[in-house]
Amino acid sequence: MSSVTIYGLIDPRTLELRYVGASRSLRHRQYLHRCPSQNKADTPRSRWMLELRSNGLRPQCIEIETTEDDWQEAEKFWIAYWRSLGARLTNVLLGGIGLQGAPVDVRYRCGGSRRGKKFVFTDDHRTKIARRNREKALDPAWIEKMRQVSLLREAKRRSK
Repeated sequence: MSSVTIYGLIDPRTLELRYVGASRSLRHRQYLHRCPSQNKADTPRSRWMLELRSNGLRPQCIEIETTEDDWQEAEKFWIAYWRSLGARLTNVLLGGIGLQGAPVDVRYRCGGSRRGKKFVFTDDHRTKIARRNREKALDPAWIEKMRQVSLLREAKRRSK
């Protein structure tokens, strides 16, 4: 079994740790983080990387831990650890392999284009989404916000 490195990306402007990840090939992973084609998704990490690139900067990479067994748990631990210290991490996920812990819209976006597979919502997900939507629908502020969004979309459509 090959070793996995848990690493962190540091903002060169503020020297803050902004991302924790895991990789079997750290050098290749660093390249992928800087590669424009890898930063097209609308995620906090991608926006941060694009901001750095537009300023001619690159994140600094540090090795946090190297492990051969249970790297998923190690990555989860380090993400939780740094967050507990107040780090403003751009990680959307809790760590480890897969998309557990991601907001539903991120799981759908990430899973929808990979290898032709679509994310399938479980009954539990559907129930939670329906409950949240019912709660929102009763809130007058949310109703007004949705009305404004609808009016804006209609105005844009008419102007085309």
